[in-house]
Amino acid sequence: MKKAPGTYRHGNLREALVEDAIRLLRTQTAADLSVRELAERAGVSPRAPYVHFASKQELLAAVATQGFEELAEAGQDAEGDLYRLGEIYIRHALDHPNLHRLMFGGFAEPYSEKADASFQQVLRAIRGRQPGWDEERVHAAGLALWGFVHGLAELRLNQMISAEVWEVLPLRHLAALLSEVLQPQD
Repeated sequence: MKKAPGTYRHGNLREALVEDAIRLLRTQTAADLSVRELAERAGVSPRAPYVHFASKQELLAAVATQGFEELAEAGQDAEGDLYRLGEIYIRHALDHPNLHRLMFGGFAEPYSEKADASFQQVLRAIRGRQPGWDEERVHAAGLALWGFVHGLAELRLNQMISAEVWEVLPLRHLAALLSEVLQPQD
């Protein structure tokens, strides 16, 4: 019996390559990721991955997109809680630093549905908290919150915030401080 195109003993080669690349990103950067090594690990010829991906860049784009899917899936647990969404975002970045860097390194289509799903969760949460806001204001607030949380994640990833300080400054506290700092003084 002939196998369906694109399937191997372990199932779908495309999916297997992406999943294995995500596993390898736990210990190496995207630049160090080898398509040849992924092929060896999958038990296929070095050329087989190129049936599914025209280049390593295309493979990395698929890996980044999968990372965005995982982030959006994790965000479903937040049920519209902006703080929880921020904590999930930061936890994802800290637990998967190389994947996080790949996701925001320009490999995924920035306006694709999958890359945008977690941002849409933030926008829905803002609309829930501020039902009278127009879409322009909701979007601007979403960008501001994303920048805040992304910046915190990057600062922690780059060890500009120590683990000791990080443990005593929960996101809710940092957000409250930011709000307080931005309030005009009388």
